[in-house]
Amino acid sequence: MNRAGLSVILAVLVACSQVSPQEPVVGGAVSLPRVGKNTSACSAILEFDGADGATPAAGLVLRDQLFYGTTAGGGYGHGTLFSVTPSGQETVVHDFYQEGDQPHSTVTVLGKKLYGTTAYGGTSGQGTVFAIKTNGKVLWTYNFKGDPGKDGDLPMGAPIDVNGILYGTTANGSTGNSGVVYQITPTGVEHVIFRFNGTQGRMPYGNLIAFHGALWGTTEQGGLDFGTVFSITTAGKLTTVYKFKGASQSDGWNPYAGLVELHGTLYGTTAYGGANNTGTVFSITATGQESVIHSFGASSSRDGAHPMSALFVYNGNLYGTTLDGGPHNDGTVFAVTPSGAEQLLCSFDKSGSGLAYPSGSVVELDGRLYGTTEFGGPYNSGGVFSISPGPRS
Repeated sequence: MNRAGLSVILAVLVACSQVSPQEPVVGGAVSLPRVGKNTSACSAILEFDGADGATPAAGLVLRDQLFYGTTAGGGYGHGTLFSVTPSGQETVVHDFYQEGDQPHSTVTVLGKKLYGTTAYGGTSGQGTVFAIKTNGKVLWTYNFKGDPGKDGDLPMGAPIDVNGILYGTTANGSTGNSGVVYQITPTGVEHVIFRFNGTQGRMPYGNLIAFHGALWGTTEQGGLDFGTVFSITTAGKLTTVYKFKGASQSDGWNPYAGLVELHGTLYGTTAYGGANNTGTVFSITATGQESVIHSFGASSSRDGAHPMSALFVYNGNLYGTTLDGGPHNDGTVFAVTPSGAEQLLCSFDKSGSGLAYPSGSVVELDGRLYGTTEFGGPYNSGGVFSISPGPRS
């Protein structure tokens, strides 16, 4: 999502003071020293110039030593699908035009096919699901119709594969414009399996994850109006597992991204809430027991603010990004153990054409983490960075 779009979302997220975090969940993991200083800048391996893409809002996926990603702008003006090597050699796989506008999600790679979504565009302007081969050939596009077709609109996450069928969400559409969960076949036949009405959640932005025989996800709002964690069967039976309580409890609020699993427990981020109202990392069990394991924004650590991305599991720890905050207020990359020990790995600094504002997840290859930033670089179009995930002191 472009910076203006994220600013709008951040502006509408509820803000108020918090009390101390709940007790953390303890789990086995590699220990990280609790430090937040002497961090280095994240190393740019690719800086977009607009022609090859601009403002990548999502992270990367890895397949066969090659990263794939999307940019929400650039190219023909509607965004691009690109690949990049670990050394920064980029190929524009596809320039979006008729297939949709402004892809805000990463892609799901199945063989030599890439599946993803565009937030807008398509025949009705309500967004699309696309299937494109790794050589750039468009296989099919599903065009959301919005309210007239009751199939949802504004798909922000990539669909995931479960037994040969793809499942995803749209942030808008349905009752009260609350969003839907849909399934779509590998040939592009779509069917809505659940429509949110606000009570069970509203505005699911992030990707789904398969866990405990169901699909699990988050809604950014709804429930008690602070967001939810939900599970849903492939037949469409939804359970609201947890409703964030907001200011009355220290559980965080407004989970924008999806969840990850580590040692049988799910972990996620909230863009707001926590001890400093700048976001949290939380854990939640299959039975709905939620705990904040880290609150961002303490003045002593300057470890970032407003995490908008899903976490990434590596070596028994959790890694992620914050959209802003940090020493330069341009975003950070962090690590946190399941028991809540957190470390600032690097902070972005857009001064001098540095990269800034990461809103996507990171991914690992050969002992390094790779991710994207929406802005910064010589053309202020964002880029791809890498960093070592090892402890810094």
